[in-house]
Amino acid sequence: MIDPESIAKFNAMSLMEINDPKKAAKYLFTSVQDSLSGNSVEEQRVVQRYVLSIMEIVGSFDMDYADKIALEYLNLLKSYMHP
Repeated sequence: MIDPESIAKFNAMSLMEINDPKKAAKYLFTSVQDSLSGNSVEEQRVVQRYVLSIMEIVGSFDMDYADKIALEYLNLLKSYMHP
């Protein structure tokens, strides 16, 4: 069985390979939004921690790219909250 840390590393490397902050942010945003639908609060927290782990890994390799993803994520969140 693959451990969650390995999956987070794989996803972080995939986001780095994409090299597109908007696409990366959209992937993370969609992951969080999907977790909100029909899942328990604990399951939602697991997804949130997972997304944070991915961003920490990306940041450990390329802080500038991680910052760009975070900014795009915030823009998506703003658009979602205030359509």
